[in-house]
Amino acid sequence: WENAQPVFRNTAAGTGVALGHNGNLVNTAELTARARDSGLMGHRGNITATTDSDILGALLAHGAADSSLEQAALELLPTVRGAF
Repeated sequence: WENAQPVFRNTAAGTGVALGHNGNLVNTAELTARARDSGLMGHRGNITATTDSDILGALLAHGAADSSLEQAALELLPTVRGAF
């Protein structure tokens, strides 16, 4: 399945995160750039879909590599803009 929700990502800790959301993000380009800068997109990256949920899921899982999933969400969610 492509571009379907929920999206699932493994964290570096060996746990997983599933994410689905209903809404519209208005700063997807900014989040995509952040994911690209983190090495999550492109030839070796793990983002394969084009949905904002996939980008958020990957950023959450990546952020949880250095802290808890909750802390990663507390850091990521204030940077997300839109109606969700």
